[in-house]
Amino acid sequence: MTREDGWWMIRVPELVDSFDGEPVLTQAHGLIGVDPMARELISLVAHVPSSEIALGLNIELPADDRDDERLTEKSGPVEIEIDGEIFTVTVHQPGEFSYDWNTGPNDYGFGSGVRSVGGPVPQEHLYPPLSVHRDSCARFLAQIDPDTGYLAD
Repeated sequence: MTREDGWWMIRVPELVDSFDGEPVLTQAHGLIGVDPMARELISLVAHVPSSEIALGLNIELPADDRDDERLTEKSGPVEIEIDGEIFTVTVHQPGEFSYDWNTGPNDYGFGSGVRSVGGPVPQEHLYPPLSVHRDSCARFLAQIDPDTGYLAD
């Protein structure tokens, strides 16, 4: 997905338009509308019930001047904007983060963490760049049901 002229352009590379040979395309005004729009398009073109569709989103966010900045516990809470929505990102300890959705319709957010499996976690995973946090928030928004403001079923 890419941002073009104020819209999120949703391309489905697995489904090709018979008219122009390009991936089928739909659009959503905000990331919050992406999931239902993508499911509706795939359902219509592939004749598959939307409940049987597993989405894998590749979101290309516009660049931010702070994308390479790495947040730490000492950074304190940091506000970021994704598609007009404001999140507060907090690093609680190495590899443990929370994301509060400040502009959401509900008192809502999410957390994420990095855990070791069979060895030490690389330092860059414990303190990922801001671009990784922005991507996490974008993926969260893309899963929100626009009617309820909560994660879609």
